[in-house]
Amino acid sequence: MAAVTKKAETKTDTKATEAKTTPAKTAAAKPAVAKVLASATTHVDEKRTTIYEAMFLLTQAVAADFSGAIAHIQDILARGQAEIISMRKWDERRLAYEVKGNKRAVYILCYFKAPNDQLGHIERDCRLSEKILRSMILREETMTLEQIQATDGRKELEVEAKLRAERAAAGPNAPELPITPVATIPTESDPGEGYR
Repeated sequence: MAAVTKKAETKTDTKATEAKTTPAKTAAAKPAVAKVLASATTHVDEKRTTIYEAMFLLTQAVAADFSGAIAHIQDILARGQAEIISMRKWDERRLAYEVKGNKRAVYILCYFKAPNDQLGHIERDCRLSEKILRSMILREETMTLEQIQATDGRKELEVEAKLRAERAAAGPNAPELPITPVATIPTESDPGEGYR
């Protein structure tokens, strides 16, 4: 019985000491808790953004309304809260294999900055889009922001959109569009013209 009484006394002693020290600890802890809560809300408000590189494939039929296709891509990115840094036509070429019955496609290369939590929404919109044949979005880690901005070709996209619209308005007897050359960089395996 004495052991039970001792345990009861120690429990009440612990409660009494906790009651004595708790107000002082609580008063000291309140500013620390407030700082932690303030920093947590600050981190929630700040969204982490990353620079992404995206390649969009458009069918020939969609590319006939080139300005509409470009506007569609810009709309998808805007819905994902993305800021377009650079966008240009990469190439128009024959596909390695048929994709949804298409043998040729127009490739649009785009660099954009978007919040990390919005990337899934952007990819989903691209998959659901009837205008975009395929898309691939990767995190850009090799180029600086200045290099990306130097590749911006939105003015050329506008010019090409006007040319395509004029050609469509002129009908089937319209002259062909000029082919824009794609710059190639010689590699060690392809030393250039001098060796052929």
